[in-house]
Amino acid sequence: GGLTTSRALEAGGNLTFLKSGGGAEQIQRARGANISLTVLGSVSLLVDDVVGTGSVSLSTGGSVSELGADTAVDVRAGGLLSVAAGLGIGAAGAIETAAGRLSLVSSAGAIWIVNEWAVGLVTLNDFRTTGGNLTFEQRGGAGVNLASSSTNKGGSITVLNGGGLWINSITVSTTLTLTVDGEVQELNPDSGIDVGGDLLVIRAGGSVGSLNALELSVWNLDVVSGGSVNVVNRSGGLTTARQINAVGSVTYLKTGGGGEQLQLVRGGSVSVTVVGAV
Repeated sequence: GGLTTSRALEAGGNLTFLKSGGGAEQIQRARGANISLTVLGSVSLLVDDVVGTGSVSLSTGGSVSELGADTAVDVRAGGLLSVAAGLGIGAAGAIETAAGRLSLVSSAGAIWIVNEWAVGLVTLNDFRTTGGNLTFEQRGGAGVNLASSSTNKGGSITVLNGGGLWINSITVSTTLTLTVDGEVQELNPDSGIDVGGDLLVIRAGGSVGSLNALELSVWNLDVVSGGSVNVVNRSGGLTTARQINAVGSVTYLKTGGGGEQLQLVRGGSVSVTVVGAV
């Protein structure tokens, strides 16, 4: 029981570590092929300098945090990085990661991850919590495939260094901000809702929904794009487009019933359609 510290855990093959008996665990260094670090109970797991050539799994009923506030990578995975927590992931300060595939799930509390990856597309398989905001920042040049994400609060996803964002499903209750150097597109062409929430703010260096319309269910929309914009808002009731401002064309379709308030729309060409007798 009590706070314990693992100064170095190193294996030529797989590494499995289990802490029980109560009390938090500090991991100062870990090396292995596939790595599994588990702390039982609603206590903290603090990590630094964890490197797995294969998958890395971090699990606790409490919170997962970085050990020592810095900008160095805390967890590096050659395969899937899976983090499961009960009370937040990086809630007090961002956990720096380097992984091409991530699953980040917390039963409660915020999630804050800064991921460094330069090759291809990073896949964010599962990114969800309740009772906290979602914050994910991608650096290094890779784009992001967002498969599934949800929270009963708000969120922020940032993709820097030229990468784009492809969305399958993300739902928030308040404000979602997408800040992307490249394009923002629908991951899987279908009629399902890609983004749901109160206010959606998009700042994209490239186009938004140019390959297939980005399908939304939001009450308020604010989009600035360095390319074209093509979105469908399926939210029922009166909705407001605070701003749709594009260098290229703008195509905006409102369905689902209810009127539409257009406060500012700018584009090379503009098409706005509201379906129904509203």
